[in-house]
Amino acid sequence: MNSDIILTDEVYEGGVPAGLENVWYHYTVTDYNGPSKTFTVKYQMKMIHKDGDEWQQDNKGRRETIPNIALETVDKGIKLYNKKFADVKDRQLKEDALKKDLLKKKAGDDDNGKENMDDLDAAAESSKKRWYGEEVIEVEFERTGNEGYVQIIILIYAVKIIIVALIIFACGHKCSVTDGGLKTREWRHKKIKDFTFPQSMNVGNNTWHSGLWKRKLETVATSLKKPFVDHPNSQKRAQYILDMRANKTKTPQPSSGMGFFPFEEQLVHHANEARALASSGIGASFFQNPFVRDYLQ
Repeated sequence: MNSDIILTDEVYEGGVPAGLENVWYHYTVTDYNGPSKTFTVKYQMKMIHKDGDEWQQDNKGRRETIPNIALETVDKGIKLYNKKFADVKDRQLKEDALKKDLLKKKAGDDDNGKENMDDLDAAAESSKKRWYGEEVIEVEFERTGNEGYVQIIILIYAVKIIIVALIIFACGHKCSVTDGGLKTREWRHKKIKDFTFPQSMNVGNNTWHSGLWKRKLETVATSLKKPFVDHPNSQKRAQYILDMRANKTKTPQPSSGMGFFPFEEQLVHHANEARALASSGIGASFFQNPFVRDYLQ
């Protein structure tokens, strides 16, 4: 009883209606008639195509129960149902796997959901400037290949103009920029492709202005605007670089004393500290202080 079965063309008395060929129906065995050795089945209002793998609701079904179903038909129906059950389950598993991949891509898209910062740690380890090195920057940013010159009078970093002017005034002689202006190169974020910006060369020493990276990293890490908020992992990675630059290490510092040592060694060092303190007379001299003696009396 209560076995799930599939009935096919046998549900029709006068032949299969047009358009319903190869459509199978879900029934449940509800009763057994001993004398006739037949079963009664109840329709579950679900149907599936012979080659399909998804049940469809049949709200127009009028066959609530069918009596006198032979044992052979029930046995065949159980086998058909088990086959379709496996087909439906297989499809659902594939759909679930696809949904997980899509969610990963969306949560990650950005970085395939990658939360670890091993590549950034490795870049900092390989750089002489550690977290300030260009090796770290190049993990997240890339050059577009666009290079050129920008006239000093249109540099957006007005503070640099003021500094140059002060140097000229202080030196008492003119410091000039080439006719072509300052050399620039363009960068963009590897994931946030619309985020592009120029980097200019420092005046006089042929080095690239690196002070802009703090501002660009802060923009990526903290901006609440698009396209940055669409890339949460990139924001986390930018914040991680800023934290490492600020020396916000993940390992807590010892609270006091000889916290760098294992517990067993720490006790010994604390004992030595106490012995050294006692031998110095600091503790005793405190109580010899006339003000302390007067207070204690």
